[in-house]
Amino acid sequence: CDCCATAAANTLDGTIVAYRDRGADERRDIALARRDANGWTAPAMPRADGWIIPGCPVNGPALDARGADVALAWYTAARETASVFVALSHDGGNTFAAAARVDQGQPLGRVDVAIRPGGGAIVSWLESTEKKARVLHRRIQADGSPGEVVTLANTSPKRASGFPQLLLAGSRVVAAWTEAGDHPRIHVAAYELAADSP
Repeated sequence: CDCCATAAANTLDGTIVAYRDRGADERRDIALARRDANGWTAPAMPRADGWIIPGCPVNGPALDARGADVALAWYTAARETASVFVALSHDGGNTFAAAARVDQGQPLGRVDVAIRPGGGAIVSWLESTEKKARVLHRRIQADGSPGEVVTLANTSPKRASGFPQLLLAGSRVVAAWTEAGDHPRIHVAAYELAADSP
């Protein structure tokens, strides 16, 4: 897909890149490739969603890595069901555990993900709520099980609201998102990620 953003991360086994592939039948699932000492590997798909759409959804994947731990998040609308998935790897992205669905039923996608020490992750996405949208976060345990959903902010579902971003800074989650409108603004917020929180 030409309009979906790509994502890249450095692992112990080399750089990996995630992108929305485009097949001859307009199948647009997420693919991964790795750059190692021998060059680029053949693309592999961590999950075959089977999303066929004759146009670019402008909704690329997110990827983060810490050593051998890798987190991949993406949006799909395969079989007319909008979903956000997260898949974790603990071998540098060579293999991924089964993907966990993390949305609440009406996702718009626009995902980001940050890997946590110990192999878990934090994922963010936009979820539709009537005429508005919410920026949501969810903690993912190292075994792939999702924790509780945190509502970070309200925003617009319009494309001008962009792609919220997040990162981990020590024990804090730092997030940024756009407030769309006649006078758009960028918001930044941080909160503590308690060791015993979901």
